[in-house]
Amino acid sequence: MQSSSISIILVLAGQGLYSTQSLRAMKQFDLFWREPVKSVLQVVSYVTLDPELVGASCYIPQSSPVGLYVLQLLALPACFLVTLVPWTVARWLCRRDKIRVLFNLFVLLLVSLFTSITLMFSKPLECRQNPNGLSTVVDYAQVVCWTSSEHSVLVMLSAVGILAYPVSTLAWLTHVTWCYSTWISSTSGIQTVENYRFLFARFRPERYYYCLLFTLGNLAIGCIPACFASFPALQVGVMSLVLLARLLLHCLLWPWKHDVANWSELFLQGGVSILLSLATPRLELHRDGSADVLAMCVLCLLPLTLLLAAALGISKRSRKSNRYTMFLSHHKLSAGVFCRYLKVVMSKHARVNIFYDSDNLLNLGDLFDTVKTLTDSMLAVLTPQFLQSMWCAGELGTAFQHNLPIFGLCCDGYQLPEYQDWSIIESSWTEADRQRLVAYGLGMEEVRAAFAYLRRLECFHLSRTASGVEQERVAVRLLTSALTHLKVSFSAQAVEEGAVDKASVLVMSGSRAESISASLVLRQLMQQTLRTQTCHVARVEEMEAAVQASSVVIVLGEDCLQDAEYSKMVLFIPEFWTRVLVNDCLLYTSDAADEHRD
Repeated sequence: MQSSSISIILVLAGQGLYSTQSLRAMKQFDLFWREPVKSVLQVVSYVTLDPELVGASCYIPQSSPVGLYVLQLLALPACFLVTLVPWTVARWLCRRDKIRVLFNLFVLLLVSLFTSITLMFSKPLECRQNPNGLSTVVDYAQVVCWTSSEHSVLVMLSAVGILAYPVSTLAWLTHVTWCYSTWISSTSGIQTVENYRFLFARFRPERYYYCLLFTLGNLAIGCIPACFASFPALQVGVMSLVLLARLLLHCLLWPWKHDVANWSELFLQGGVSILLSLATPRLELHRDGSADVLAMCVLCLLPLTLLLAAALGISKRSRKSNRYTMFLSHHKLSAGVFCRYLKVVMSKHARVNIFYDSDNLLNLGDLFDTVKTLTDSMLAVLTPQFLQSMWCAGELGTAFQHNLPIFGLCCDGYQLPEYQDWSIIESSWTEADRQRLVAYGLGMEEVRAAFAYLRRLECFHLSRTASGVEQERVAVRLLTSALTHLKVSFSAQAVEEGAVDKASVLVMSGSRAESISASLVLRQLMQQTLRTQTCHVARVEEMEAAVQASSVVIVLGEDCLQDAEYSKMVLFIPEFWTRVLVNDCLLYTSDAADEHRD
């Protein structure tokens, strides 16, 4: 409870810091601020790393603008050098956890002061025209823009600073955010995620990417004073749009982990927007024609908004991402949960859209049309019941009829029957099944041809009772083969065995194939949600090795209590562990929808 309270306090303090930096950016606008707002804005200047606040000009010969600016550039490296002292002591004491804490603090400083850092490094680019016709730097009025040698030096230093700090920080944060979803699902990547908890733990698990969006917003706010220095009206207009966009995005995503933080962010951003709106009448417009430019922008805003909304609507309906990279054709009762596992694993290793009927099928009548028009490839998950299902045979026949790449995955040593035995398979279908296939445009000849083609394929093989790592490796090889056939670039990551001794949560199941698949699905989803090491266990020896475990999820499958090893695992569970029971028996029963599907 105490840790949660401290976390909330730190988040609220960070939000106050972000809003303060937005006010500091607004202070750069050509607005006539009156008391007490003027004094408040002067106070917030202390978060901008401005050396003038500590009288730095007294130590620089003749108050050189270049010297002052170099001092600002060295402020962050100075902070880093200060942290090297405790870092060296920690390294000498072999306390690597302390080293990581120092690194986290320095990165958090860069992200937290992102707006101020951007404002600082863009100062030489903030030029404004004077009544005498000369353009000078706003903060260094004696420096003439673009013609003086001093300004050339300042611009070069500014470019170096922008590349070294805002650009590099944003590039690193983009990389971390892009890889986060893969790290959080992998056995080895979860430790990497732990190193970045200071960035992502503030947000809800499904909104982890908001840290990047928030930083992009801070970057935009920091760039506005320099980009529109000669157009004060546009400064105010663009800042209003950025603040409004951030406010709308916040309301749509509601990203912070704690509700109090979400409400705090809403009121702070709303307050800054209201303050800017109230100050707009104090804008000085006598020096340029930016008011006319702003008026034209406002007049064009409504039709542009309508066109953008229409374009987004059309692109959403027609974009290729609505297609499915792979269609999982399977018998629901014998391989339904296993296909759920395949979808989770494939989506973890590549940004692909996998069709899994329990998630994507809304109308059974659209099943074959989905195969024909929205699918790039098909995976036939072959179990003894696969060809006995009219729907599976129809999916296979439709894919073959429309020349889709077909891949086969034989489960648990299953072998396809000989072609001459097809009559036996066909005899298991009712007359109503045959008529239904004909109604969808599939005759028996097309289905037989698809079956003959499937027999000629070199199928992948997988044991559903093997370890999760072995199953995941087969799924990755299959995905690699499919994407290579579709000419999609894909670099598979190594699948590594999870360390049971470092797991905090265990998921245990019986020896039945679908029960193991259910446990593997739970393990993947729980690790993504809880952001902690989670392992699947199937033997008592594995539970004994889990010295850091504190919770166990017990998957109750069909006939699980008749499994001797499963019973031993249940009896082994320590009393102080948290236990969660998951009834998996419903996965093996058929409801009305399943009867129609299978």
